[in-house]
Amino acid sequence: MLSHSHDRAGFSCGEEALDAYFRPQARPDVERRVKAVFVLTSVSKDVAGFYTLCSLSIPGLELPEQFAKKLPSRAPVGVTLPGRRAVSETFKGKKLGMRRLMHALKRALEASRQVDEDD
Repeated sequence: MLSHSHDRAGFSCGEEALDAYFRPQARPDVERRVKAVFVLTSVSKDVAGFYTLCSLSIPGLELPEQFAKKLPSRAPVGVTLPGRRAVSETFKGKKLGMRRLMHALKRALEASRQVDEDD
């Protein structure tokens, strides 16, 4: 998870919109619990990449019929939305994008299993 110890100012992925999000906006999003921001760091503790996850709910009435008919009611359905993802220009070409994606999917699966256990 993103913490105050991560050097956001030194991060650059080469895509201005992602850099502009990560530098000033990522920390406030975490503090307001709007998004979870996960970072991948190098041995030197530089931020090699990041991704965001966000919890949402989809109104049951908006689900396609093929999914809605499997539900006992048209209640909202919780989902995990993968969001922004970036790899530092310094670490490009090292397949870190795939590692971040797999980590995000694993976290989403673990969260869904915890919710299922609570039911």
